[in-house]
Amino acid sequence: MEIVQRVFRIIAVVYLAAVVVLVVAGMDFAGSINSRWIEWLILITMPLSSVSLVGTWALIHGADLPYFAAFYFACATINVWLASRVLRTVRLRVSARPSNTRLGSSTSQRHS
Repeated sequence: MEIVQRVFRIIAVVYLAAVVVLVVAGMDFAGSINSRWIEWLILITMPLSSVSLVGTWALIHGADLPYFAAFYFACATINVWLASRVLRTVRLRVSARPSNTRLGSSTSQRHS
């Protein structure tokens, strides 16, 4: 399971870095946005960022871009946290199984 945790951490770092890159590429913080990058930003921070679709008109017209940037960072952080909780739950369930029913176990029971 340690390998799974390391892979998850790498994926989480790459995901958060992608969010940072998309925020920087999508918003110039001078009042305008690049809608192509913002569409990708909304897509990768789903499902939480779907709330921002309601405010898309305001976002397109440059309304409070730092707020939206913080909102997308929060969505990405919550997504990573939720994914880590799911991974932890799965790991606990797999480790709670008896040793002969674990996934990938090489032991088998013999019937006499």
